[in-house]
Amino acid sequence: MASTARPSAILREAREESDELCGIIESKLVRRITDQVSGYVLRCDVASQTKAELQSELKILIRQIVDYDWIANKNAPVERWLVELRECTRQCRPDFGMTRYFAAMARDLYARMTERRLAVRMGALSSARDQALRTDRMAEQLADVSHDLAERIERNIDYLCSPEASDAAAFEEWEDMPELEEPGGPIVLEAEF
Repeated sequence: MASTARPSAILREAREESDELCGIIESKLVRRITDQVSGYVLRCDVASQTKAELQSELKILIRQIVDYDWIANKNAPVERWLVELRECTRQCRPDFGMTRYFAAMARDLYARMTERRLAVRMGALSSARDQALRTDRMAEQLADVSHDLAERIERNIDYLCSPEASDAAAFEEWEDMPELEEPGGPIVLEAEF
């Protein structure tokens, strides 16, 4: 960064550099965790693995995923890892109780992802409401807005500002979340962690 450059150009370069560096490091971290999850999935199929070994390794993996989630604040890779781990724990010996152990370990992570998704959806709803209200204000400035168009604008505002729209945004969130618990009752922790 040249010292003769304008401050705004220097700032822009620094932001671009920050984005590039973040992308490089995040990509490496995602690749490492993905490899570890894949390795765990393979080890779950090995009959020589004990319950304690599988639980210990799963606990470490979940902690790494939680750390990544706190730092990166992104759902996509976290969801993929959790789906792989959930499916793999379902393949373990039933007497190991790995599915319930996984659910107990991942519960807070699922809750945080749900909150983040809900915040995004509610933010999108808020933006849609703001846009509808701006559209109405702009329409008031025009003399040639048809009666049909004015009614459509009003109906749109009425719906977007209604409790039903908020409920729909929240419900949409629950439709998207992957299932955490096995059917048949509450999770019972089977190991101290």
